[in-house]
Amino acid sequence: MNEWKTYRLEEVLLPVKGAIKSGPFGSNISSKYFVEQGIPVIRGNNLSIGFPKFIDGGFVFVTEEKAEELDCWAYPNDIIFTAAGTIGQVGIIDNGCKYDKYVISNKQIRARLDTKVVIPLFAYYSFSSPESVTEIRNSNTGTSVPLINLSIVKSLKLRLPPLPTQQRIASILSSLDDKIELNRQMNHTLEEMAQAMFRHHFVDGIDKDNLPDGWSVKLIGELLTHSRKGVNPANFPDTLYHHYSLPAYDERRYPSGEYGQQIMSNKGVITQRSILFSKLNPRFPRIWPVLNPLPNSISSTEFLIFEPQDPYFSFVYCLVSSKEFMEELAPKATGTSGSHQRVRPSDILEEEIVLNDELCTQFEKKVYPLIQLIVNNRQEIQDLTATRDYLLPRLISGEIIPADLKQVEQAL
Repeated sequence: MNEWKTYRLEEVLLPVKGAIKSGPFGSNISSKYFVEQGIPVIRGNNLSIGFPKFIDGGFVFVTEEKAEELDCWAYPNDIIFTAAGTIGQVGIIDNGCKYDKYVISNKQIRARLDTKVVIPLFAYYSFSSPESVTEIRNSNTGTSVPLINLSIVKSLKLRLPPLPTQQRIASILSSLDDKIELNRQMNHTLEEMAQAMFRHHFVDGIDKDNLPDGWSVKLIGELLTHSRKGVNPANFPDTLYHHYSLPAYDERRYPSGEYGQQIMSNKGVITQRSILFSKLNPRFPRIWPVLNPLPNSISSTEFLIFEPQDPYFSFVYCLVSSKEFMEELAPKATGTSGSHQRVRPSDILEEEIVLNDELCTQFEKKVYPLIQLIVNNRQEIQDLTATRDYLLPRLISGEIIPADLKQVEQAL
């Protein structure tokens, strides 16, 4: 630990002009300058708190000429901070990103580090640790909109061991991130495969008003049970519950499974082979299959708990996950705009669908194994994320000493 030294960020910047830079004035990078293709603009939606390192998509673009005028370039190994809005977000552009150069928006700050002193990836993990996120949030200078400025970012603390130790720690954490991302990509591919088969069998070429033999029109509610069984954990203080909720840090992330969390309000009871469907903001589907839940599994009451009958599990899952279903359901949502909009159970259960029972049986045999893989991958993502969240602050702080790093590396 004596080899670790504490620096301010400004002390480890690359010793060149412009090593740290705020984004341009908002009026210089407004929507009127956006084009279909060109130089991608890094905004808040490309950064996160904790994971992933960088969201390399969802960009707007400016022309090369406009980017030159803005002169707020970001390249591989640059660290990006959110300066307005969701402060505490941080990202790093790594060598595997889609583009070789970016520009930052008016709400970001970019830092370029001296690699003779600090491994950029180690710095990223340090600044994304819970301690640093708290430090950034506590430095808020805004009122209605949280803000930090160049001076605050320059003063952020960074504890550094020797470069070889930095590299080993960064490699351990990056290995976990890569495994998490690989599982996410695998699930994306599996979801696309399931949806492609669903569209092929039940959507493409199907005319609801002129159905062939063996096909029928049914209500979704005829294929499943809408479970209304609830429990108030406060009435059973000695019971540990496996709680499925909507994590605020990532509305698309799958159930957090916080075992032993103190939960006081009424919750839904989850049984085997259930599908959780969030009533909130149906334009952004949150649909989670639960095949073999742990004992005492419960969910937020913002979920509808569906229990599909045989052989309709895969059909129902793909149906309610489909783009077409979401587009039809979204206009039925009531409430104020955004996250407060919600659908009623009847909006789903009374929706008409067309199907062929024999085809559903064949579809179940093909697609249910894909859903099992998706569920297994999500569990592995959850386990890897828990490991990452446990190790990160301990590695970055030096609590896990260099002599123990080999043991950690072997375990991974």
